[in-house]
Amino acid sequence: MKGKDQNQQNQAKAQKHTESKAVEGLLPKIKSPEDVKKLPIGELPKLASEIREVLLKTISKNGGHLSPNMGTVELTIALHRVFNSPRDKILFDTGHQSYTHKLLTGRYDKFHTLRQPGGISGFTDPRESEHDHFITGHASPVICQAIGMAIARDERREDYEIVAVIGDGALTGGVALEGLNYGGYAGKKFILVLNDNRMSYEETVGGLQAYNNRLSFGNRIFESPIYHQVRGDIHLLMDNVPREREELHAAVRRLREAALSVLTPGIVFEELGYRYLGPIDGHNIPLLIETFQRAKLMKGPVLVHVITTKGKGVPFAESSSDKHGKYHGLGKFDPESGEIIKNPGALPLYFEAFGNKLIELARKDKRIYALTAAMPIGSGLLPFSKEFPERFIDVGIAEQSEVTIASGLAKGGMRPVVAVHSSFLKRAIDEVIYEIALQNLPVVFALNNSGLVDDNATQQGPFDIVYMRMVPNMVAMAPANEHEVEAMLEFALSWEKGPSSIRYPKASITGLPKPTPDDLKIELGKGKIEVEYGEDVAIIAIGSMVNDAIKAAEMLKSKGINATVVNARFIKPLDEELIVDVASRCGRVVTVEEGHALGGFGSGVLEVLAHNNLQVPTKVLAIPDRFFDHGKRADMLKSIGLSPEGIADAAERLIKG
Repeated sequence: MKGKDQNQQNQAKAQKHTESKAVEGLLPKIKSPEDVKKLPIGELPKLASEIREVLLKTISKNGGHLSPNMGTVELTIALHRVFNSPRDKILFDTGHQSYTHKLLTGRYDKFHTLRQPGGISGFTDPRESEHDHFITGHASPVICQAIGMAIARDERREDYEIVAVIGDGALTGGVALEGLNYGGYAGKKFILVLNDNRMSYEETVGGLQAYNNRLSFGNRIFESPIYHQVRGDIHLLMDNVPREREELHAAVRRLREAALSVLTPGIVFEELGYRYLGPIDGHNIPLLIETFQRAKLMKGPVLVHVITTKGKGVPFAESSSDKHGKYHGLGKFDPESGEIIKNPGALPLYFEAFGNKLIELARKDKRIYALTAAMPIGSGLLPFSKEFPERFIDVGIAEQSEVTIASGLAKGGMRPVVAVHSSFLKRAIDEVIYEIALQNLPVVFALNNSGLVDDNATQQGPFDIVYMRMVPNMVAMAPANEHEVEAMLEFALSWEKGPSSIRYPKASITGLPKPTPDDLKIELGKGKIEVEYGEDVAIIAIGSMVNDAIKAAEMLKSKGINATVVNARFIKPLDEELIVDVASRCGRVVTVEEGHALGGFGSGVLEVLAHNNLQVPTKVLAIPDRFFDHGKRADMLKSIGLSPEGIADAAERLIKG
C-alpha cells in the first residue's frame, strides 16, 4: 500500500509540474495578436505545440470540433503573424476551426468555458470579440462575405486586408462556388485561403476535390524561384498593357494563358480571376508567413492553396486514420486513447434507430436510396453506406443538390430518403417546394437535430415544423419514441402519393417497452390518445414532447387534476377529428412542441379549433421567437417551459384561470 501511495504522490507531482510548465509557456502570455508578432519565429512551432495541448485537453472535456482545429494551428498562427487583426479582417468559413484564433485573440483565460453555458462559443461570434466578424456555423458563405466587405471597404476608401479561410469541403457548397465565380469577376482585393485537407466531415467528394488533389501532387515547380519570376513577369505585362491596345492586349493574354497552363497548376482559379499561390505546406510556418506576405503585395483577389492534415498531432484523429470523421465534432473523449466517453446507461440516438430501420427496409426494396450532404455519421447513414454503397449518395456540403438529385431519383422510379439536419435543410427549401412538392414526388425527408441542440444558434433546428407545414402536398410526422421512428419510416416509404418528412431531436431514444402492432399502426393524419386520466384539460403534444406530456399528466394527477394526453404524430395533416373531440370534452387545451412558436404545431391546432368554431382556453407551449445560444438542451427546454414541470404548471394555470 505504501508503494502505491508513493506512486500516486509521484504522479500528482508530475502532473503539477506539467501544469506549471504549461502556465510558464508561451500561450498564457499571448493576450492579443500583437504578442504573436513579438515572438522570435523559431518559437512559433513551440507555440503551436502548446496550442495543441490546450485544444486536446479542453475539447476532450467539453466536446467540440477536434480535427478541424488541430489541422489549422500553424495556419492561424501565420495569419496573425502577418495580418493586423482586428483592423485586417480574418474570416473563418463555418467557424468550427477558429479555436486557435480564439486563443491568440485574448480568450485563453476563458477557453476552458468553451461550449459551456455562458462560456465562449464553438464558432466565431462578434459579441465575444472584436476579432470575430460574423456569427458562424454553416458552411460556404465566407467568400461572398469577403467580397461584400471588400466592396464596402473600397467604397469608403479605407485601407485594410480581408482574408477568408475556407475548407475544401465547404468549397463544394453552392454559395461558395457562386462566390468563387463572382469574386474573380468583381476584381476586388481580398485573400482567399483554401485550407485543403481532403476532408469535410469525412473525405471530401466531387470533381473540384479531384482537381485540388492533382494540384497538391503535381506542383513541385512552385518551389522554384524561376517559377515565381516568370509568373510575376506575365502578370506585370497583363497589368501594364493598355486596354485600348486591343491586339497587343490579346497577344499578351494568349501568352499568359499558354504560359500559365504550363507553369501554374491552379489555372482554373487563374481563369476565374484569382492570382493563385500554392499549394503549400500548411504546417510550415515560415513558408506560410512568406506566402501571405507575398499575397498582401498582389492586386485583386488572391487564392492561397494550403495543404493541411486534419487532426494534425493526434494520431487517432488524423485524417489518415479517421476516414469517416469520427473526431470532426464530438462530445467528451479520453485524450490519450480517443475513446468516446458515454454516460452510463446511455441509450442509442434517434438517428441510429432511423439508420438501422432504413437498412432493414432497403434489404427488401432495392429502390431505396439514401442521400446525405457530407453527414453520413451525423445522419445515421454510415452503416447504410457500407452495406449499400451503390445506393448511397454523398453530395458534399450541398443540400440543394441533395434534394434536387432526390427529385431525379424519384422521377426515375426510386425511393430516395434525404437524411439532413433540420438546421441545414433550410438552405434547400426552394428545392423542397418546387423540385419535390410541386412535382408531388415521393421523397422522404429524415430531419435530424430538430428542436434545440447543445450548440450555437446556427445549429438549432426549431423551424422545420413551420417550413414543412407551409409546403403543399407535404406529409409531416414526428415520432414520440424509437418505435415510432421505425413505424413512421416504414409508412413514409410506403406513401407514394407525394413527399413526406420525419423530424426527431439530437437526443437519446426513450427506451420505452415496445408497443403492440396496433399501437404502432401509422395511418395518414391520425393521432393517438396516450393516457386518459380525465377531462380537466387536454394536452396535445407532438414528437419529442409526448413523453414529457405524459409525465406532466402524472404530476397533475397527484394534485387531483385529470388530463388527457394526445400524441398527435402528424404535424400535417393534423388529426382534426381527434383534436375537436378532446377539446370539446375537456374544454381546455395545452399544445406542446419542440418547435418555433410562430406558425408551428400549436398554431395549427388553433387553426383547427377556429375552423370548427370551438372557443376553448388554449395555451401554446413552444420555442419562443428568438435565437438560442449554446447550452445544454435539457436546460434550455426547461427554461422555456418545455419540461414535465413546465407543462404541468401551464396546465394548472390554465385551469385556475
